[in-house]
Amino acid sequence: MTGGEAAAPLTVADVREEFGPDWQLREGYFCWTATRRPTPTAREIVVGQTLNQLVAKLRAEMDSQG
Repeated sequence: MTGGEAAAPLTVADVREEFGPDWQLREGYFCWTATRRPTPTAREIVVGQTLNQLVAKLRAEMDSQG
């Protein structure tokens, strides 16, 4: 990608395709939230101000898990 090209904006469908059905996405008034329950007693919540920021945090979360 060169400096003059812009990436296509992310959609909720893109995020669901990348991260699968484990993460439930919700758009709030001021932020996006992704929630999953890896076990019945655990809950993981990731929040981003924009959908792009949320995706970046989800990718970092996935990278940290190996």
